[in-house]
Amino acid sequence: MTMPWHDKAPAIVDMWLPGEGGAAALAGVLTGQVNPSGKLPVTFPARSEDDIVNIKGAKVAYSEGLLVGYRGYAARGVKPLFSFGHGLSYTRFSYSGLSAPARARGGEALPVRLTVRNDGARAGKEVVQFYVAPVTPVPADPPFALRGFAKIDLPTRARKTVSVTLDPRAFSRFDADEGRWRVVPGRYRIMAGASSEDIREMREVEVLAD
Repeated sequence: MTMPWHDKAPAIVDMWLPGEGGAAALAGVLTGQVNPSGKLPVTFPARSEDDIVNIKGAKVAYSEGLLVGYRGYAARGVKPLFSFGHGLSYTRFSYSGLSAPARARGGEALPVRLTVRNDGARAGKEVVQFYVAPVTPVPADPPFALRGFAKIDLPTRARKTVSVTLDPRAFSRFDADEGRWRVVPGRYRIMAGASSEDIREMREVEVLAD
């Protein structure tokens, strides 16, 4: 299978729980009748040693806390084989014009929008992912985390405005002593991308105390 923008681009087709219609669905993708649009819900490490959890033993200690999956790889600076949210397509999508309020009051939702364009010769679907990264991370917290996403269907050469609303919890930590979420005021980077490692647009906002 080749990609339209490169005649030697490698690709891997991975089917998750395909069911009895899996063979026909796979045939549609391989013959080009269907443009694939799936995204990985997990991270694939490049080496088994890159996973902080040793699954080779009889007993496993899960001690990574909040640094699970892509968040742990990012915190340790380890590049995965395939990142969370990764997925190939027979077309190409470009992102532009990420916008969000420069300042938001804690406890209030934050509207975010950007424009996505299908630059290829095939109609396709894209999952736009929105990550939030504190400029000054709290120790032991993830450097960034997925806080919103939207799947869109675009004809060739078409563009669409994607809008999401980030919940106040996108800028909060859970206070175990008080049993509730508490906004952490400060500056945050809003990042839009095609995967956790393919960030296309970024904007900084200030979140005030609630």
